[in-house]
Amino acid sequence: MASAPKRSLFAGIAVSDYVRDGIAALLLFIAMFLPWNSEFSFTGGGFAGLILLVILLTLLSIASLALPYVARLGMLGPNWHVAQVRMIRLLVNLPYALMIIGFLLWDVVASLWVFSNADAGPGIGSAMIFGAAGVVLAAQPRASEIEASSMIPARWSAGVRGLAIAALALTVISALLDLVAILTTAHQHDAETSDTLRILVLALLLVASSIAIVTVVVLGVIRGLASARIALMGVALAFVVASFFSAFIVEVRFDFFLASPAYMGAVLLVAAGVAATTPGQVFNDYGSTHPGYTWLRAARGLLLLMAVWNFADAIVSIGRAIVVATYSNEYGTPPLGVGASAALAVFSLLSGALSTVGTMMVRPRQGATDPRPAREMILGICLGLFVLTVARLIALSVMGGAAALFTRELVLPILPILVAVGILAAKPVRSLYQGVPLFAMATGGTASAMQAGAMPTSAQPQMAQPTHAFSRPQSGPFISTTPPPAVPTPATSVASSATTDADALAAANPQTPQAELARLAQARPDLRPAIAANPNTYPELIGWLQALGDPAVNSALAQRLYG
Repeated sequence: MASAPKRSLFAGIAVSDYVRDGIAALLLFIAMFLPWNSEFSFTGGGFAGLILLVILLTLLSIASLALPYVARLGMLGPNWHVAQVRMIRLLVNLPYALMIIGFLLWDVVASLWVFSNADAGPGIGSAMIFGAAGVVLAAQPRASEIEASSMIPARWSAGVRGLAIAALALTVISALLDLVAILTTAHQHDAETSDTLRILVLALLLVASSIAIVTVVVLGVIRGLASARIALMGVALAFVVASFFSAFIVEVRFDFFLASPAYMGAVLLVAAGVAATTPGQVFNDYGSTHPGYTWLRAARGLLLLMAVWNFADAIVSIGRAIVVATYSNEYGTPPLGVGASAALAVFSLLSGALSTVGTMMVRPRQGATDPRPAREMILGICLGLFVLTVARLIALSVMGGAAALFTRELVLPILPILVAVGILAAKPVRSLYQGVPLFAMATGGTASAMQAGAMPTSAQPQMAQPTHAFSRPQSGPFISTTPPPAVPTPATSVASSATTDADALAAANPQTPQAELARLAQARPDLRPAIAANPNTYPELIGWLQALGDPAVNSALAQRLYG
């Protein structure tokens, strides 16, 4: 008799856990060789003891990634438990996290000396961005370690909100101190009152732009929206990529807590974005109809962020042009003149306008037969934004030199790329547009088979039932072209009161099978608003209901789509 195959020691570890471990190790390893601030880097020199500390804590955090595997090999004893591994890994990564906080405090405390001299703190280097992303990724629980009833994801969700709020608070504090520092410096140098006011107004515009940008990023996260979590993850990835490139640009400016227009609590935003990837977290998007719409909301959030960011940059550039044209050079020669500032304002205004159009194009098309936005137009807007932001970046580097570049300037061209990748590659979005070819008009295909008055195919009895609330029908065309049957006469449509009550309950019950919801939508026009509000109603049936033009139904759909 053949013996049963042996079970692998690593059975049950999700592929995503292996990917998470690999990315965390790579981020931590790269961070060692990047500059931590303007005074210290592993390769550029610094305090020998600090270099040794960075190496030891980096190796310790990387070693923590092996804990699940050595536990399964029996190296932690026979009675180990996933909760123990989870806690040990968290504690092992704590020293590295404290080191990141120490570097942050170094910049904050050193920056306060600006009130007694003209020097700012050491700033924030690329290594801090990479290190924050790597240590949070290394410390967070893995999918194979989270029980169904575990409170761990909820705690990490609270941590995401806490980090987001801390990033906003740090940005506001930096802004206020920046304004105070300008007044202090002006008093020390007996500057002209008119020049001081002009510089103060420009600084006010700069710090207000940073506060507005961070607020747009964190507001939805604080509310617990899934789309905001996805957008925050995109912002974190953009900062990681931008900080990598900034490390190799000669003379690129560091982000300083004080005397820096670029300070946005980037380290904390990155940490929050990576923490948002923790498996099993509960983020609620109110009124969700299909997970693909959540990703579209995230894309709209990133486009809104780009609109706010670009318009804020345009206002700052216009303010800079006015200041440069009118002040008496008390503070020295600015890196950007009137013409350069005006040119940058034009680029920013165009990018802001295009981003605004993008936010409108990504919204579900209310009142249309097919509410899904056209992906082709979104991709075209992303391409235009990428070209404009890269052109602005080139103009800024040519006219202002590398000294005019901050990490935030490198983030903007990355955001439209992330939106485009999400629209093309995200599994929920691909599911939402299943059967709809991309660039259908250019290739001769049909963008949608949806027609007004056509009933979704899941109303047919032979259709396979979905396996979960957001599944689409498993067979048949996207929308049947067969007209719905005539509305039954009162004698046949009105059953007993018990049946009527059962239909009403079924129409509002999220557990009602989708084929039954489609049947009720045909047989009971009075229940269509309840069916439109049902979370289990699938996109095809939503489109059919929307095409009917019933105000009550449209009101219920608007609550779902715009929540």
